[in-house]
Amino acid sequence: MRSESYRYYCLDGAGRLHSAEWFEAENDEDAIAQIQAKHSDASCEIWQGKRLVAETKPNLLSAKSSAS
Repeated sequence: MRSESYRYYCLDGAGRLHSAEWFEAENDEDAIAQIQAKHSDASCEIWQGKRLVAETKPNLLSAKSSAS
């Protein structure tokens, strides 16, 4: 299957940009899954070109587990 180029921007708890990178994914669902797995503790936007694919929110259960 052909990979597509995406980029993401993640914000920290204070709303400041803490991560932004290009990455490859097979489709939108794959792109979302990759970012949720990599940045479960941050709010992120996933883009493909000028199209906003998704906005993810922090997984509070993951954040609480890692703090324990």
